[in-house]
Amino acid sequence: MVACELGIHVQDGSSPTPYMFGSYPPQPIARGAAVRSWCEKLLIEKPIADRLPGDVLALRIPREPCHCAILGELNLSGTKVDSLIHAYAGADKVVEHILDAGWSWRIAGVFSFPGVEETWHR
Repeated sequence: MVACELGIHVQDGSSPTPYMFGSYPPQPIARGAAVRSWCEKLLIEKPIADRLPGDVLALRIPREPCHCAILGELNLSGTKVDSLIHAYAGADKVVEHILDAGWSWRIAGVFSFPGVEETWHR
């Protein structure tokens, strides 16, 4: 949905739709390659160490990068910590929570949106 709002186009010139990913298989192992492929087609890959709030994270669940989240940042008692913003099936909604060690090891790739200026300063 963020890509749609930003007007990002697929390489063939078509616009992404909210249902583009609806045809991938429900099992994580079978959809890992599809999620990675769409990220590579629509976004710009960057090193994991260079991630910034607003970037898209391809996440391994359990071992394949079959889920995406947007990197956020929370201010907890004056301390800034990375967060994940993603659709969470267990909650049946979009959630934001701390990017802890249990989620950090799942990062399989980091991607930025094309045409979005990176002005974030930590």
